[in-house]
Amino acid sequence: MKRKERDQILLDLKNKQEKNEKMLLDLKDRQEGNEKILIDLRDRHEKMLIDLKDRQEGNEKILIDLRDRHEKMLLDLKDRQEGNEKILIDLKDRHEKMLTDLRDGQEKLINRVDKLEQDLRQANQSIAKIEVEHGQKLQILLDVVTSYPQKFEKSKERIDKCESRLDKHDDEIYYLNSKVQSF
Repeated sequence: MKRKERDQILLDLKNKQEKNEKMLLDLKDRQEGNEKILIDLRDRHEKMLIDLKDRQEGNEKILIDLRDRHEKMLLDLKDRQEGNEKILIDLKDRHEKMLTDLRDGQEKLINRVDKLEQDLRQANQSIAKIEVEHGQKLQILLDVVTSYPQKFEKSKERIDKCESRLDKHDDEIYYLNSKVQSF
């Protein structure tokens, strides 16, 4: 092996060794940082456990207070229930009276509906007479109106024929004019 090659290999080895040393130093720094993080996490965990214990004690006090209030509310609800039962009895009596009034009103409405049905029958008879009288007049008008489209169609056919003749004559006149001008 030549000296130049050997020097190059040695130089490469030296560079690699320096890189490895840098990496080792970097790993060491990271390890120290990780250790600090772990210590900080342990301290925070211990603090959180203490806080949780304090909260648990507070929650137990709240639960005892809630239980006492719940018992008081149950007693209040029992008293209210008795009052509601009295109100329901009163409502039942009023409801029965209202039903009686509604039945009376319903009978009156039935009588009015019967009268309205009779009036409606009379109105229907009058309308039927008017329809018969005006139906004949409307039929005559309809016949007149429906005949117009047929007349318009015939007129349109005649106009189309005239226009085609006009176009043909225009072409012939143009042809003749062009012949006359060429002479």
